[in-house]
Amino acid sequence: MKAIMNHLNFEFKSVIRDKTLLLMNYLLPLVFYFIMAAIMPSVYSDFVKGMVPGMIVFTIMISTLMGMPNPMVLNKEKGIYRSYKISGVPLKSVFIIPVLTTMLHITIVSLIILGTAAVFFKAALPQNIFSFIGVYAVVLFAFTGLGVLIAVCSPNGRLTVLLAQVVFLPSMLLGGVMMPSSVLSKGVQKAAMLLPTTYSTNALNAVYSGQPAVYNVQGSLIILALGGIISYVLAAYLFTWDSKTSNSLRNLGGLAILIPYILGIILL
Repeated sequence: MKAIMNHLNFEFKSVIRDKTLLLMNYLLPLVFYFIMAAIMPSVYSDFVKGMVPGMIVFTIMISTLMGMPNPMVLNKEKGIYRSYKISGVPLKSVFIIPVLTTMLHITIVSLIILGTAAVFFKAALPQNIFSFIGVYAVVLFAFTGLGVLIAVCSPNGRLTVLLAQVVFLPSMLLGGVMMPSSVLSKGVQKAAMLLPTTYSTNALNAVYSGQPAVYNVQGSLIILALGGIISYVLAAYLFTWDSKTSNSLRNLGGLAILIPYILGIILL
């Protein structure tokens, strides 16, 4: 346990020292949040009502999809994970440290967003803080699992960015971060349900504002929880300690992560 805490402390401080990770975990989400808060209300009058959930989901997306996978891939390419295996470090430790570190950074930024939104932009606080925390935890679980799976399935840093963008860009446009899913056409709404962002913004908005959700909240949380579980199981199954032993065809099994979201299209 002491070794894990020391490793966690080291990883947390390394993010602060690394300019790229500092950008992904803190600067980019906060700058984007303040820009959107300043511009969007004049374009979309109800933006402030869903601003906090949307910006928190954006923070989770940028940290887990764009920030977390690349260091894990680099560790594999540099042979660090191979030395872990030689030293008897269990696989769970490889996953736990980056996941917990990322969760901690995301939570710090989310608290900043909650506080400043209420003070500077007169945004309301969550209607039910405990429900909000519970939904937030499920969303974190789903996205950190997806980030780990991207890292495991990526043979190199270039492909890591590509895979992350395949999820990130459609999520920004269709996932309810910028505007509610209800403004999209029915066909586009169905396509957007392949993205965890759609379920995340749907559930967070509902417990934050107390307004009726576009999709069933409990169903959305079940889909996200299944997505997280499948992500971690697939990541553990597909993980290799050395990039040289990575098998691209085998890694296509990571597409099984789409199963719960396809079920969401059918059932919700």
